[in-house]
Amino acid sequence: MSDQQVQRCASDELGVFDDVMWTQLGEWMKYDHHRCALASGVKRLIENAARNEERLVGIYLGGSIAKGKERVDSDVDVLVVMDDVDWEKRRQRKDVSFIWFDVLKGWDGYLEGRYLPEGYVRELLERGSEPARNGFVGAKLVWGEAVCAEGDVGELVKRYPEEDVERKAASFMAQLQGYRWSFWHEAMRMEDVYLLSKSALEVVTFAGRLVLLENRVLFQCHKQMMRLVGGVVNKPTDFEKKAERLLRELSDDAMRDFYDGLLKWWGEKGGRGELESNEMVAVFQLDCEMSWFTGTHAVSDL
Repeated sequence: MSDQQVQRCASDELGVFDDVMWTQLGEWMKYDHHRCALASGVKRLIENAARNEERLVGIYLGGSIAKGKERVDSDVDVLVVMDDVDWEKRRQRKDVSFIWFDVLKGWDGYLEGRYLPEGYVRELLERGSEPARNGFVGAKLVWGEAVCAEGDVGELVKRYPEEDVERKAASFMAQLQGYRWSFWHEAMRMEDVYLLSKSALEVVTFAGRLVLLENRVLFQCHKQMMRLVGGVVNKPTDFEKKAERLLRELSDDAMRDFYDGLLKWWGEKGGRGELESNEMVAVFQLDCEMSWFTGTHAVSDL
């Protein structure tokens, strides 16, 4: 796409962004087609909101582009913050997300977005899960008003919630112990391949969560888990190699090798170890069976 086409996309055809924002987008987005797709998508969002008599608060650029990790074939992600009441109406009709393949003629990609209530973003900074926080990391306001008066929400969400570290460590360790000692042995006894595979996967998952916690790295999603773990230095020796062996072999020897290495690493700082049996059972129960009742995040969503 030529510079002339980009300029026409920005001004003649769409006219969504002023010159200042268009210049800013040039700094945030590497590729012309991404900028034009964003402009087209924002225009459609504004028009749809006017037609539906909805109040949009702000539209943010998100995803890999906002994080500076885009490829030429990346999709364009937007986060659409709107009035709480208007969002509730959308929730009731299950209309809170969209994928548009027709925002830019001749482009094979798509623009994807989520509608979010204004209150969601405010509470995200207070008690949002790590995957939810990650969804706003690097987010850049491209239209409307900033939601957070304290500063740039795309930067604020990067802060690791230090106040939750001890609680999360206990929760992750309870999961590790439960699947390592109870479910793994039961799976072996019953020769239950499903439970064996599930136990190995959960042990690796929560070991990875413990590693990310110790390094104060936000957990993004399972797709990125091993990449994130691979990027930190403070972790058990040969973590990725031993994890892969466990998941492939599903053997007692591989489980011992992985789990013992994790405990050795975990104990190197302040003599930390497994939870006492009563505490482990209590934490496991609260996290898995009663989170719906206590109103807390399920352990998988922390």
